[in-house]
Amino acid sequence: MPGSVRVILEPLPSGDTLRNVSTARMRLFNNGPGVSLATESPQPAELSFSLASITRVRPPGERTAQPLATVSGQLSVVNGRPRFEVAGDVVSLVPPDQAADRQLQLELDSESFPAGQPLLLALPQPAEGVKTLEMSVDLKVGGALEGGAVANDLFDFGDIFGVSIIEPKIVSLIFRSDHGVMKDNNTDLLNTGSPIPGIEWKFGQPSKPISHTKNRKVDIEIDLEVHPFNADETDCTLEGKADFAPLDFKLVQKLKGGKHTLSLTSTQALPDRIDKLQGKIKWTLTTPKKTFSAGDTFGHTIYLTFGTPVSIAGREAGITERRVATSVEFIKKNGATAPHKVVEALMKNDFPAYTVDVDATLDPTLKHPKYFNDVGGAWRILENLAAAAECQAIVRVVKAMIAQVGMDGTAVMVLATVKPDTGDPIEQPESGTGLAGKETVVSGKTLFPFLVPEEPGKVGRTFVIGARDSPVLNFFEACLKFTEGGLTKLYPGGTEGESKDTIPEVIEFSFTALILVSDAGGFTTADGKTAGIARLERVIRRY
Repeated sequence: MPGSVRVILEPLPSGDTLRNVSTARMRLFNNGPGVSLATESPQPAELSFSLASITRVRPPGERTAQPLATVSGQLSVVNGRPRFEVAGDVVSLVPPDQAADRQLQLELDSESFPAGQPLLLALPQPAEGVKTLEMSVDLKVGGALEGGAVANDLFDFGDIFGVSIIEPKIVSLIFRSDHGVMKDNNTDLLNTGSPIPGIEWKFGQPSKPISHTKNRKVDIEIDLEVHPFNADETDCTLEGKADFAPLDFKLVQKLKGGKHTLSLTSTQALPDRIDKLQGKIKWTLTTPKKTFSAGDTFGHTIYLTFGTPVSIAGREAGITERRVATSVEFIKKNGATAPHKVVEALMKNDFPAYTVDVDATLDPTLKHPKYFNDVGGAWRILENLAAAAECQAIVRVVKAMIAQVGMDGTAVMVLATVKPDTGDPIEQPESGTGLAGKETVVSGKTLFPFLVPEEPGKVGRTFVIGARDSPVLNFFEACLKFTEGGLTKLYPGGTEGESKDTIPEVIEFSFTALILVSDAGGFTTADGKTAGIARLERVIRRY
């Protein structure tokens, strides 16, 4: 057969799933010099692979050859074309202690190597100073050389052991120091929405919001893709710089091609204030050769809080983005940072007055001014500040707001009221009713006790409850009893932020008199406030 059989290696791109593997295709053709030893009858044959390490490319070339592997089979000519039937496994000639991480996968041309499976060759670790590598294949038939290195094309792998990073890309980000308790409702103050997913940012999508303790460092976890996936390991510095705060991330470690999950902690703490931060983080990856952009993680919203938001019990239960955002907005506006000052500022600036009168212009489902509703409870006061609310509703919403920002301290609602027969001040829990239901019968007449903030007038006068000259009738003064830093204060709702130390002080500050009112017009509801004519029976005590 004229023309010896030659072995040709053709480079192929490495698949993303093949890490530390370079790929080539091997095929045969019979246009080499000389007369081929191949015949139509199969003959024992062997492929011998070797690798030449070149330390100086030009001029002149300095090279060192090293055997790589052999594979046995049978060579024949079918329809004028050479065919090699692989008959055994690859025999590696590279000592295990000299093997590199990278391997060479040879895809076999189906016409030249029918039914042949890809061959995987171990490669040696290159010596110091090697500039490039060349691959050659000898084909022997019956022990005689069919085509040697001179007759074969040399497959130049170039920088096979130096596949460089060409593109880093951050594809996801998780804020590990996020409190992770918010639901994604940012539309209204209802307790609706779904838990915000753990992966806050994904490639191409704005980040989900988080809440984070102020004056703390930020812990994150990112997924970083390094392309190509067969890039060699090298020293890398990953850096991120936020545009919404003096917040930087830096990680120095070796990275190679592929997907990496990395944990980083910011070099600085977030600002020491209650605030809403928004913006992006710009990422770069620096190798010994180049600094690359690794993309921006964008759309970040960080609510800075005192601590982990807490869901209080009752109608105000639930933590949502809108509730956290609204609480942050109110507290930031007031400017206070010490817990007691925060409560005082909210009471003074945002809820200075209370009312016991219904505002008929509001949605009746809100149940103004009590806000005993199932559509957000006292949170809905924040939508109708000008309409005010009962003292107990004000206390409930302030208690809910400071819980949404995780403020230190213990907050409970208590009722400051009096004994109806003596007028002695007493404290009741939130579940108490004050003077409600404390009516007594005197000389066959039912008398209803109330606390009033103004001078009630003389004993014996009559009035229409709720009319202009009617006293404002109260069963109690609801207070936020707040303890923090060893200090306990009582903050009556709707009284311009005044704080008191004791229940008697609250009663003296909030009310002028305890009065007993007789039923002159048929008001017999549980709270005794249905409009009707009544007569002031007597004043038991003035404070």
